[in-house]
Amino acid sequence: MHIVLLVLFMVAGNTVWAQFSEGHRLYLNKQIRYVNESIHGMLVAHRLVEGYNQEINKYVDLPSYKVNDFDNSDLPADLFGETKQWFYEKPPNKLYNELLVDARRTQFPLQSWPLISQLRNITKFVNNERITLGSTLSQERLNQLATIQKVFLGLESMASYYEEFNAHVEALEKALLQPYHDISTLDPTRKQVYTALVEMHYDIKAALRFIKKDNRSSITQILSKIEKERNWLRTCINELASEDEKKQLSGISLKLEEIFSVMTSYARGITTPDEYSMYGPGYYTFNVAILTLTNRYGNGYISEINAFFEENNWRVIHFLEEAHFVKVIYPEKIPREAVYKESSVAPPEIKTPDLIKESSLPEPVQKELSIIVEKPPPPLSVIGSYSFKVDSVDFEVELFDHRIEDGDLISINVNGEWVFENISLEKESKSLKLKADPGSEHYILIRADNEGWRPPNTIGVRYISNGVVKNFFLVRDLKAFQAIEIKYSL
Repeated sequence: MHIVLLVLFMVAGNTVWAQFSEGHRLYLNKQIRYVNESIHGMLVAHRLVEGYNQEINKYVDLPSYKVNDFDNSDLPADLFGETKQWFYEKPPNKLYNELLVDARRTQFPLQSWPLISQLRNITKFVNNERITLGSTLSQERLNQLATIQKVFLGLESMASYYEEFNAHVEALEKALLQPYHDISTLDPTRKQVYTALVEMHYDIKAALRFIKKDNRSSITQILSKIEKERNWLRTCINELASEDEKKQLSGISLKLEEIFSVMTSYARGITTPDEYSMYGPGYYTFNVAILTLTNRYGNGYISEINAFFEENNWRVIHFLEEAHFVKVIYPEKIPREAVYKESSVAPPEIKTPDLIKESSLPEPVQKELSIIVEKPPPPLSVIGSYSFKVDSVDFEVELFDHRIEDGDLISINVNGEWVFENISLEKESKSLKLKADPGSEHYILIRADNEGWRPPNTIGVRYISNGVVKNFFLVRDLKAFQAIEIKYSL
């Protein structure tokens, strides 16, 4: 029986999820990725805020320390939308717009939308305020009380934005992510490891929040719990069948050990560097000593764990990073009360994040979709078609690109699910393990994701038929949202 299996290309938004739970997991992980990338942008703004605070204080009566070597002139107009990959694998704004497009097509619960939408709004405020503060400091007279008040009011606004951002991240974590740490798809040994990682991760976060409040008395008990969990994690890792997974997780566990060590030092009375002496040990330990070991910008364990899950196909919910917080330092001559006493502006208030229970997209978000997503992705056009035959139900296809590196990005979809998105084949090929199920249609989707590839754009296809390795090449000058149709038959 001769069966032709069609390989079709389509827009990602039209993907039909193979199963509801898997689609929901992927969507939640994309939201997590958006939040984690936003946290990275908040870090850059945080470094600016520290510098602004030091700059204004040196005009009053406090010493000034240089805590970073950049300012607004070195940064893009939108910290959260830059496209040169200075800070991100993918900018938060781009991820957010993708989430909005996807939200119109999902069938699973969307309780997280009010939180995600508010996080997006806060990043807008933070970006605008860091520009305003920088402009004030560079253009106005800093020895005048009105200017000093203006700067401190801006710093307080930043502090409130960060507190609100953190509150929304914590609400997203507690109400929406922890219940979805579903491990039913894992084998028993992986399940043990994942459970140990989840419990240790959330206890590290709980300890971090005590440190943020500079509450040493409450951290001892939770450190005792983390110590037991790290011992259990070691045992669970050793029981894994894969030596590669053992090696990877053992490396990650070393960072968890280091975090535990820093927290223990804090509990015993950590020494704060001079440049952070006025901020206090809690601020320094949280924002500097520990977040460099948790968040991606410092090659922290969270990004490594999430990458590990993806690389080894654990199909679980990823982990959220922890955002920085802002502490405004006032000189003795102008205390906080004096700034607000002389100003008509009231101190900022922190809003409590709201959750909704409806399973459909909230009306405010529905309106926002049409505002933020200015142009929906154009229809995908198929500009070429190729065919080949295989002699086995189960087979493997390798896609590769031997051309010079020039930033070509593609996405690959198999049977209605995007298995690789915005990837390059220039340094590393991608293998697809496929099944030719008689009587059914199958789809492999390869889509051009960036505009104007340098011609000729050559993608190689390698497969085995009758015991012989065969290659053919697809040569096309692709533009974004164009694709090639490949047909393979059994």
